[in-house]
Amino acid sequence: MSHHGTVEIRSMDANFPEMVLAVCALIRGAEERIRHERLEVRPSRGVLALEPDGDLLHVPIFSYLNGELLGAAVTRGVLDQRVEAYVDSVIRFASPYLESPELVEPLGSTGSYSTTECEIVETFPDLGASLTRKQGHRWCEELVVAWTSSSPLCAENTTKRHRAANTSRRPHA
Repeated sequence: MSHHGTVEIRSMDANFPEMVLAVCALIRGAEERIRHERLEVRPSRGVLALEPDGDLLHVPIFSYLNGELLGAAVTRGVLDQRVEAYVDSVIRFASPYLESPELVEPLGSTGSYSTTECEIVETFPDLGASLTRKQGHRWCEELVVAWTSSSPLCAENTTKRHRAANTSRRPHA
């Protein structure tokens, strides 16, 4: 929570409504505790999770949250120990102030967190096909170019940028 009383939530898109509501309930519990206990939130180097300490709440610095932890969350999700430890710390911190603890049940618990992506992917049949990371990036790049090229307003600029990017990636002879 900022000194203005605002909260920044990242990567909440593509979730089931109950997951969004669970995270909102958790944030509300954390916010209630910070206000009720008049805690000073202090970003601290080396801190990897929420650490209450008297009238202070030590939190990871933004560059860790937006860098290493976000990268781990995007690539491995809650299977990554750093992500699981961070989520655990938020739940532990907020739990005493949850108005309706049952609202956070969709989040799961230590060792059994699940993601919306995993739930959805499990419903797809296994077709035995796979992509390398490089193939996936190339496929996404081609889709973005095709999609943006279909818009008359940005087609010309997008095509020029794409050609320039591909030219600049080629090794010099």
